[in-house]
Order: sequence, then structure tokens, then C-alpha cells
Amino acid sequence: MKRRAEKITGFIGMLLYGFLILIGGAVIAQQDHSEFIMTIRDTAKEGPSMESVDVDGLIDLIGTAGWLLLIVSAAAIVLGILAVAFLNRNTKPKAAGTIFLVVGALSILATVGLAAFPGILYIVAGIMCLARKPRQEYR
Repeated sequence: MKRRAEKITGFIGMLLYGFLILIGGAVIAQQDHSEFIMTIRDTAKEGPSMESVDVDGLIDLIGTAGWLLLIVSAAAIVLGILAVAFLNRNTKPKAAGTIFLVVGALSILATVGLAAFPGILYIVAGIMCLARKPRQEYR
């Protein structure tokens, strides 16, 4: 049984996780950028509702979110490659489906929804891996 749909769905999810790695890296790079920090400080000074905001804490939170997005996305790509490898030659489709389901759900939860679309693609690939059965030939 060819599992072309599961592989394609997994690869599209991996590409989207790769895009999230780029976003996470850009956020990390901007964390130490002086113009970015000055923009946040100026915005906090201008707004009356922003007076009680700890700007340094906000900048640290943005950096932590970037690292989290980068690490979760990289782990999802590595585990996605493992799941697709299990799908090759149809050796372990149940293991691949389980990996896709768990990684998709955990990445959505860990990134607080930022990885929703690639996570949903992984969940769909996992459901397809577990639901599709090979045709049985009767003689």
C-alpha cells in the first residue's frame, strides 16, 4: 500500500515548521537589536495603559517565545522525518501515525497555537496512517 498522501501531508507540515524556525530565529535576532528595544520602550512610554508594563520582562518574554518556537519546530521536523521513514516501504505505519499525532498535538499546545496549521497537518497525517488499512485479497 502506498502512503503517498500521508507523506505529502507530513512534508508540507515539515515545510511549515521550517518557516516557524525562521520566524523564531528572526525573533531571537531582534531581541538584542537596539532599535527594536528602543521602539518597545518608546511605545511603553507613550501609551497611558502601558505605564505599568515591565519592558525588560517583555523583551525577555519575546526572546523566550522565539527560542521555544525554534526548539519545538526543530524537534517536530526531526520527528516528522522519523515518521516518514517509518512510512517508507510501509514498515511501521502505526508508529508513524502515533508520532504524527503526538508531535502535532504537543507542538500546538507548547507554542500556544502558533504552530496550529502545521500541527493540524501532522494530526491529519497521523489519523490517515492509523485509519487506512491495506486491501485484503480473497481467493
